[in-house]
Amino acid sequence: MENTLTALTSTPTSLRMERMALTIDRRGINAIPVAALRELGFQAVSAGSSRIVAEVLADPCAPPVARERAFGIVATVLAGPRDRAPKAAPCSPQAA
Repeated sequence: MENTLTALTSTPTSLRMERMALTIDRRGINAIPVAALRELGFQAVSAGSSRIVAEVLADPCAPPVARERAFGIVATVLAGPRDRAPKAAPCSPQAA
């Protein structure tokens, strides 16, 4: 029952990241298709992650440990707070 509740309250992205993390833990980063990692990287860049981190994540020639660290960074960015409203501009003094 607890798993059902988790599945119903989680976003598809977080569930997908959990599955990817489990696969990486069990079989390594190379077990995840590059296209899936590239898509995750695009989502992370849209959410504010570094483009370089996204490129390392999707680069099959990069060392696996670097790609796994990139996955951790991307997962952290995507799991972060969703209300990233733009910050208000500082008030400027009005001319009298």
